[in-house]
Amino acid sequence: MKNIFIICTIMMFRITSSYGQQENLFSQWCFNQNYYNPALAGIKNYQELKMISRFQWVGFEGAPVSHMINYSTQIHNKRREFLTPRHGINVQFENDEIGAFGTNRILFGYAFHRNFTQDVRISIGLRAGITQLFFNNDKLNPLQPDPTFNRNRTLYLPNINLGMWWNTEKYYVGLSLQQLGKTNWDQLGNSSSFATHLIISAGSKFKLSNSITFLPNLLLSKTFSNPTRIDAIGYFDFNNKFKLGVGLRNNESILALFQIKLNHQYFIGYSIDYITNGLNTSSLMSHEINFQFAGSHIKETEKLSCPMF
Repeated sequence: MKNIFIICTIMMFRITSSYGQQENLFSQWCFNQNYYNPALAGIKNYQELKMISRFQWVGFEGAPVSHMINYSTQIHNKRREFLTPRHGINVQFENDEIGAFGTNRILFGYAFHRNFTQDVRISIGLRAGITQLFFNNDKLNPLQPDPTFNRNRTLYLPNINLGMWWNTEKYYVGLSLQQLGKTNWDQLGNSSSFATHLIISAGSKFKLSNSITFLPNLLLSKTFSNPTRIDAIGYFDFNNKFKLGVGLRNNESILALFQIKLNHQYFIGYSIDYITNGLNTSSLMSHEINFQFAGSHIKETEKLSCPMF
């Protein structure tokens, strides 16, 4: 109970200052980049279903738990040449709970894709929906009640995301803006709000042999008035059947991850984070499970590691 109250106090400070973990945090973002960038809706020529669950700071009462489901597909059109524009749509569900605070989101997205050559493409996307914020007072039992937390609260806010994506056969660059629109949580005071996040992602690939490829990836997340979060991940792809890598999140954690191809359509991944951000414990870790389904059979030679390959 003490830990839950500590987390809620931290969460209250983070919301009030427009800082902190306001967007769901996932370590396997390099396998789920459509979560951060709406421009990836329907970027592949088959349906995709991605599900991920993250259990953060396991062993710490009231620690964050996050879930995400993302479905993406192309809009069918009579595309006869690779230079013909393509269109994609997606729907995304999110759930995040930290202590007595929680967030639910449902978002619908559209993306436009245009090739300049067979290997060079630009994509632009928009995703919009509703964010439900809620506070469950029943999870708190403070010794000195705070009037700010004296009852259950629920608030609905619009959520708008914009994204751009550029890729070639060898590299990609992405740019997105998350949480546009009205973000003030009026019931917690005039200064309580969710901050707009600027997210930049980039990556490349290096073919080491006929069956082994190395893929470094970088993600930068920045609110307009606070420090930049840096996520760096590098992993090896073994013939598109098994992926193994390590990563680093600045001032917070180091991680290891893998993904296994079960058959032509199903993939499952796992990651573990070792926490290094000074939570006064050496045993806290975060765990993440990722499941993916591709709606058509994928050839062994086709790369599913990242959207541009």
